[in-house]
Formats: sequence, C-alpha cells, structure tokens
Amino acid sequence: VGGVTYCYGGEATRRKCVVGPHWPVLMITYTIILGPSYWFLTSNWNGLSPFWKVLSLIVCGNTFLFLFMTAHTDPGRIPKGSADDPERATAAARSPHDTYCDLCHCYRPPGGVHCFDCDACCAGYDHHCPWTGTCIGEGNLRWFYLFVSHIFGFMIYLAVVSAMVFHQPTGRKHGLLI
Repeated sequence: VGGVTYCYGGEATRRKCVVGPHWPVLMITYTIILGPSYWFLTSNWNGLSPFWKVLSLIVCGNTFLFLFMTAHTDPGRIPKGSADDPERATAAARSPHDTYCDLCHCYRPPGGVHCFDCDACCAGYDHHCPWTGTCIGEGNLRWFYLFVSHIFGFMIYLAVVSAMVFHQPTGRKHGLLI
C-alpha cells in the first residue's frame, strides 16, 4: 500500500509487520538510542549494583520494544481500491459518514486521512512520524504513547544514574545502592 512494505502477512491478514517509507530515519533513531545506551551501560556496568543493572536492562529493553512495535505495527492502513471498479468502492462504504479518497479509490472512516508521505489512507490518523518511519494511527497509537513516555523516562533515568555514578566517592567498591 503506497510507500509501505509488508514484511509478512500482507494486506489481507490481521497480523502484519510493516516498514514505512522513512525506514532510513528509523535506523538513525535506533542508532541514536542504542549508541548512548550502549556507552552508558558498558562504561558504568561495574559501578552499578544488581538492582540498577536489572533496572537499566528493563528500561532500555522496553524503550526498544516500544519503538519496534510503533514502527512495525500496521497503523490502520486502509487497502486501496480500484478506479476501474467504482461500484466495489461504493459497496465498501460502511457508514454514511465515510469519505471517499480520490487518490486511493477507497472509502475511509471518520478520522481516516490520506497520508501523502506513505501514499495511503490511515484509519484514526494522528500524524506521520519520520522518526518511527511510519504513520501513527489507530493501530499503533498506544505503542507510540508507550514509546514516547519510555524514552522520556529513559532519559531521566540515564541522567539520574549518571549523576549518582559521577558523584559517588572514588574509594567506594560496591557501586550504587538504593
């Protein structure tokens, strides 16, 4: 559909893994998160207590999981119709409030918008996010909110733990404790 690639499942199945048109920017996003995370964990690992080590892995892992789920979950793309078969497109309208998209030749529900970056209609369209490489719509909105909240929490976590590591007495052998 448009600038979207289905990794498996295709358009007809419920389970889909999608890659949006801005996948190079998504790779940069992964790198921006992975680079500092790797540096922080490897440079401070020996100074952290087991509690902080486990918490570091959980927070970092959740951030990556939620980015992955946001970027690779179908946001609610509406399959394109055919300009040659307008009767089929008219039959696809589910309610009188559905609007017709002249670019995709399909009916979209209220809240559905045509995304010009993806060249596809998306149900429950919120915005197109180049950092995740795809649209944010009804199918991946909860993953996006989880990702944004976790990346914010991860930044705060890294700042707090870094401050604790840098302000710890140099002769201390046991690392950070609660």
